[in-house]
Amino acid sequence: MGKDNTYIVYGSDGYLKSKFVGDLLKKIDIKQPCNLTTFKEDFELYEIIDATQTIPFAEEKRCVVVYNFAWESLTKKEVAGFLTFLANVSDQSFLIFLRTEPKLNAAATKLLNSFGEFATLKELNAMTGLALINFVISEFEASGIKISRVCASSLTNLCSLNLHFIMLEISKLCAYANAFQKNVIEQSDIDLMIKTNLEQSAFEISKAIVQGDLKLAHKTLSGMMKNNGPPSLIVAAISTLFIDLLRTKIASLCKITPETFSADFADVYKGKMFRIQNAYKLASKYTLNSIILCIDILSALDVDLKNHSDDSQTSIQEVLCRIHMCLTP
Repeated sequence: MGKDNTYIVYGSDGYLKSKFVGDLLKKIDIKQPCNLTTFKEDFELYEIIDATQTIPFAEEKRCVVVYNFAWESLTKKEVAGFLTFLANVSDQSFLIFLRTEPKLNAAATKLLNSFGEFATLKELNAMTGLALINFVISEFEASGIKISRVCASSLTNLCSLNLHFIMLEISKLCAYANAFQKNVIEQSDIDLMIKTNLEQSAFEISKAIVQGDLKLAHKTLSGMMKNNGPPSLIVAAISTLFIDLLRTKIASLCKITPETFSADFADVYKGKMFRIQNAYKLASKYTLNSIILCIDILSALDVDLKNHSDDSQTSIQEVLCRIHMCLTP
């Protein structure tokens, strides 16, 4: 008992966690609304126990879904009682615990091993790199549509590697392909159907600069200006990456891991572990002083644009060149 009808779902990817719970609820298939109990806030352990032990009405099973139950805040006596409860969950009841934060704290993680004997532990983390590309390809193939690895990679980058947005775009591209009776998604289709947002375009400028590709940075900037991107917002978005670099550079110098950094800045980077990992990687290539100097240059540009906006594109182009020189040995 317990193992097959009790689940603890956690991890960094909100989309995968929500999808897993949704699919599980469909499989359980509770027909009577009164047999499905959901706890989201302001609840106690005894309420979870009472709901789980309630006899189902007019069908053979019931289900209890608990959001963000902080088992690490239980006393030792309460933990013992909780384990006894998990060990004796009735076969007629399904119990699902979902932690929505991207990373469990150390105390919560420590208790997971003791729960594993009585529950299925499901850790669902954000996919990156080849795993994410393969996932995108498989999603298209499930709809009878092909997409190359290059195009799949382009799609994930345009969506900032966010699986929720990626799935929305896949759905839209599949509908587009079906409407035009296409069985292959090409880059031209992606360019047509997916509008690059300001934040992503500015990130591409920043990424090009820190990777030494000044020409690509200027090309991307020109495209944004042609689309009437607000100069002050473009500069603010570019600055975001350099703020990430500053934070992660200091964290790295202090021997702070990306996981600890993510927990400390959960309010800023919730669900964006890829952004933290990317910043750690890029920041390792530059000195702290050079990163600070780039931020100073961007700050001065921001002030200048607010006071003189006659030729904002020229000002931003000049700053990109100055930042490039700061980062070039």
